Amino acid sequence: MFSSRIFKVVCEISPLPIWLFSGTCSDDQVLKKIYWNPNCTHIINWRGSLNRVPWNFSQSVKKIWFPFFFTFCIFPTLKRQLAPLRRCAFDLLQEHLGQRKKKGPHDILEIGIADGDNLPYYPDNSSLIALDPSEDFEELLKNNLKKHPQIMFKRKVTAMGENMVGVEDASVDVVVSTYVLCSVKDVRSVLKEVKRVLKPGGKFLFLEHVSYPKSEWNFLIQFLAAPVWRIYFGKCTINRNTGEEIQKAGFSNVEQETKYNKNVWLYMRPQIVGVATK
Repeated sequence: MFSSRIFKVVCEISPLPIWLFSGTCSDDQVLKKIYWNPNCTHIINWRGSLNRVPWNFSQSVKKIWFPFFFTFCIFPTLKRQLAPLRRCAFDLLQEHLGQRKKKGPHDILEIGIADGDNLPYYPDNSSLIALDPSEDFEELLKNNLKKHPQIMFKRKVTAMGENMVGVEDASVDVVVSTYVLCSVKDVRSVLKEVKRVLKPGGKFLFLEHVSYPKSEWNFLIQFLAAPVWRIYFGKCTINRNTGEEIQKAGFSNVEQETKYNKNVWLYMRPQIVGVATK
């Protein structure tokens, strides 16, 4: 955690309001809005989900906002920017699957599948179970599946990653997670579920944006931007150490690499791609 001296310097050099995150990324988090002044004395505490923010007041508005904003405003640009790393991730998965002798289709569970951005990169002879807590993207997902007949779609499971109800123990060969663990409530619970549903020797493919190293100045920018980012981007937490959590989750082997995607916003440039084996 930064010292109070660093916070004071930041407040003194910034002419604009700064959002400072304090505590963990839970629903009862404390957000402190610090207005510029030399002594950093004007502090207003806002708790919980920030219901005072106008757009966050109505659940129906939130339900419309997220799929519309991402599908029509953010996704078109991000899809192009993230495509190379998605391809890199699935190339890595293909290498790992090539080491396993399997005559039938690869049973794949993708968590947080949304509209199916990863479908173009799926290996041939794939059997898909789609898991997502939201039903807002189902029509888009169905339309995208029609474009990829090499994928046998088994079913859609509406559930949280922390509790994959409807997915049996040791039932899938691969679990796919791309840009999902940043938004879940409990990363450790999701990883525990991933291990539960994977068959022995099964593969967990992950591609996630993560925190900058604390030694880099970008860490401070990311740290200060995190609370506002979380509000407008579907509870996405840009400064999580997801790679460390995966390393500690108890997989038999984790192959992981950090890449910096210069095509995306500064806040989400550090990204990890890898495959963990149960």
